[in-house]
Amino acid sequence: MEFNFITVDRAAEILGVTEKSVREFIAKGELKAAKIGQWKIREEDLRDFIGARSNRAIEAFLHGEGEVEGSLTICTIIDYYTDNPQPLMEELMSQVNSELQHTPTIRWTYAWHQETGRARYTLWGPPDFLARLLGVVDRHREKETRTNGE
Repeated sequence: MEFNFITVDRAAEILGVTEKSVREFIAKGELKAAKIGQWKIREEDLRDFIGARSNRAIEAFLHGEGEVEGSLTICTIIDYYTDNPQPLMEELMSQVNSELQHTPTIRWTYAWHQETGRARYTLWGPPDFLARLLGVVDRHREKETRTNGE
């Protein structure tokens, strides 16, 4: 059985947080990791961590926590078929994490179904922000199409 491991600095980059935050997630037992010289995180464990945090965000959203009265929030589901969901996931997470500081009503989930090659992104937020995220998805799709077509 082969595992792909990620370093703390790479996990911080993917999550859009500091290395200190990643180490705190590990220390609290929220993120599984193994000390192999330095902390190493299995890709699967990082995906589980992201999924768990996303599910908490959905629950908060569904119960109306953090909503701003009078704001317009929309939801979209993106099913993206690819052999490698990592680049798009990283860019979307970076966009979401940077926007969360200014727009606390953004919510998202991510799920990868390896057998079908489907990455599913469920996103809630202001229309202008979701339009920017859809632009990111479209650019990735065009790039993959050019790469696979050559």
